[in-house]
Amino acid sequence: MDVTVTGMGARLLRAWILRPLIDRDAIEGRLGAVSHLLQQTVVRGEIRKELKGILDLERLTSRITLGLAAPRELVALRKSLAQLPVLKKFLTPPPLGGSELLRHLHGELDELADIRERLERAISDEPPALATDPGIIRTGYDGELDELRTLSQHSKQIIAAMEERERKRTNITSLKIRFNPHFWLLH
Repeated sequence: MDVTVTGMGARLLRAWILRPLIDRDAIEGRLGAVSHLLQQTVVRGEIRKELKGILDLERLTSRITLGLAAPRELVALRKSLAQLPVLKKFLTPPPLGGSELLRHLHGELDELADIRERLERAISDEPPALATDPGIIRTGYDGELDELRTLSQHSKQIIAAMEERERKRTNITSLKIRFNPHFWLLH
């Protein structure tokens, strides 16, 4: 009975079976949508194809809300959200036919373009597996982060330049500046 292509679809089907509709208008609306989609074999196939590209949004958003999402899950969310405009297009039945429910869903479906665009700007295409590893945020997204990255990646050159500059300024040719990982600056 379950020929869904996503985890979300399987859960929804289970919920519908466990708690069937009792409102006649809602039942007829759902039957009208199913009838319309049954007549649209090509569209139905395209919808299934697009749904396969959508990962479990419920699980992803839960993990993000709880602060447990891995960087690659943010990329998965971004890719899944990119499918929404395509799916929305398939919910547009002909103006003189189709299903009232599908037209309603088309009007109600939020493509979440703002979230998708923010994820596209912020998260790198190939982030590390762990959030503790560097490289999650794209270069250019945040100037302060880029500056800290530069300091981290070029610390030896920066210290060497600082040492040379201070030698010239103080005329102390034996002056040495070194990094000490055990020195903590407290404010």
